[in-house]
Amino acid sequence: MGALDYGEAPARGTLTVTVFGAEFEPDYVDGDESSCSTYCVLWVLEPTRRRRRRTVLAPRTMHPAWQQVFSLDDTSAEAKVVVDVWRELEGKAEGGADDYFGKVTLRANDLPPLAKLYELVQGSIKLSASFVADGSPDTSDVSEAEPKPESIGRAAAALPAAAYREPPAPAAQPRPAPPAPFEDEVQEVDESQEEKDFGIDLLKKVDEESYDEDFEDVPATSALKKQPELADLDFPAQPLSNGGANGGPLDYYEYTHRGGDGKGAKENQDAFFTLQLDAQNYVWCVLDGHGHDNGRIAAEAARDSLKGYFSNRANFELLRSEPQATMEVAFEEANEAVRSAILAQLTVFEKEGQIVMEMEVDEYCPLGYDVVDGGTTCTLAALIDGRTLVVAAVGDSCGVLANCAGGRVNTQELIAEHSALSQKEFELIGGGGLEFVYEYPDMDSQGPLPVWELDAKGKAVLCQHSIQAVDSYGMGFKTERGDRAAFLLTPENDHFSQMSLAVTRTLGDFYHQHFGVLHTPEVLVLDLAQEQPRSPADGGCVLIIASDGVWDHWTFEAAMERLVNLETRRTDKERTEALMEETRAKGEEVFGATADNLTGIVVVLPRVE
Repeated sequence: MGALDYGEAPARGTLTVTVFGAEFEPDYVDGDESSCSTYCVLWVLEPTRRRRRRTVLAPRTMHPAWQQVFSLDDTSAEAKVVVDVWRELEGKAEGGADDYFGKVTLRANDLPPLAKLYELVQGSIKLSASFVADGSPDTSDVSEAEPKPESIGRAAAALPAAAYREPPAPAAQPRPAPPAPFEDEVQEVDESQEEKDFGIDLLKKVDEESYDEDFEDVPATSALKKQPELADLDFPAQPLSNGGANGGPLDYYEYTHRGGDGKGAKENQDAFFTLQLDAQNYVWCVLDGHGHDNGRIAAEAARDSLKGYFSNRANFELLRSEPQATMEVAFEEANEAVRSAILAQLTVFEKEGQIVMEMEVDEYCPLGYDVVDGGTTCTLAALIDGRTLVVAAVGDSCGVLANCAGGRVNTQELIAEHSALSQKEFELIGGGGLEFVYEYPDMDSQGPLPVWELDAKGKAVLCQHSIQAVDSYGMGFKTERGDRAAFLLTPENDHFSQMSLAVTRTLGDFYHQHFGVLHTPEVLVLDLAQEQPRSPADGGCVLIIASDGVWDHWTFEAAMERLVNLETRRTDKERTEALMEETRAKGEEVFGATADNLTGIVVVLPRVE
């Protein structure tokens, strides 16, 4: 590949914004708008170009007060202005989230001349914005359009930092049809993105008696019960038993964080859920969305599909006799749910056999549309009768099992990462047109460096010339386990952008699937009686499934040694919290505000007697 010509850089100038106020639907604010304490969060996203795709970078985030006028110098003419509106909820639990009213998105190069009323999910907001390119006269006059405030609000700067969270996805996503009802009651705990403040981590202990039984019924067409609010759940604080030994209760902890210091505009694209069918049968799942436009949409759609599928007791029971086939069907349905969710976006449609999105017509996108991004990894673990563990995975959200046999913490990675560095994956899909290449700074000008080459016998081996070239840049390793950064690259053509992807299996990423990327999971079945220590005094096993935002900073052995106390054979909330906080700090130290999202579920499995 030759060097890319990005053309003339877009103009830069001064962006001026005034947010006058908002009004809301009476029934949504209980008919008393005067008691509704609202605030807004404004962020500016500036694009850059790589391989004809615009990628949003360098967010600038502000918390303006109503009627505050402010200007941003040195702003790109192609910047987007996003205004989120929130209602502060009084008396919410510590770390709880405020109520999201909706958002407005504007383009700096296409702003209305006067203040305008924009629709929100539950009301409307009036604002004005203008962009003046450097060297041009400023003809804007905000005062002419300035009305009185239309709601009772206050400056968000006076709110605690936790008041800001990520906005929900731009549009509601269609969900797959719910499974048929079944007789057994299902209890579930689902910490979806909409329910959390993403500036604060979520860590809880849950056991068999920690569920609020006052569930509200949903329509009879669904087998699920509506979950209680997080604040209504009772999460006991007592310490764990000895690793779940001697038939003790099953305990688990959940954690998610957007990464870095948690205060920036970076979106948390991770998702997860826990599903309890009864005291002996559970499902845990972690998903890591990727792709700027649809990563979060993909993770949430797949999460909802998988949770719905295994909430049907008949589907769960099939794991006993047909684990591989059952997981394949579940992941197939999740993949289709991601497709439906992405296609539901306003600017997305199907063209030339691909899912595409509308783009501005220019030299980088002459067709006015380009293939969409967006997919998610997924690792799902099902516990059957407290004894059998069925694990299915696509991507690089790993599952690791540990025990304390022999006076040390023993670990095993359950399913190897599906990445460009996997020889097995290369041999499986490498002939579909994708390039398996290393990441390095001069790739655009010097061309790709292949990960694999064939030896004299036709066997795939790591390309040593590429490794030496990559190492000459002093880039180091992507993970603590010595993995170099590598990805898959789609072929160049005149129609669509050349897209990259870090994994060989995924839910979504449909353009990559066109060239061979799989959504079929790898499945592993374990008898926990064979995996636990022989001595009852050594307890049972500890399972953790987590996104690569956790695993990139650890060897599996080091992480589990942090998690499991060898002397007491215990894993508890404090040790889990310490592991995750150390991971978050490592990410912030290396990557700052761009540190990856991190999500994990730690499960203390009872000893099988």
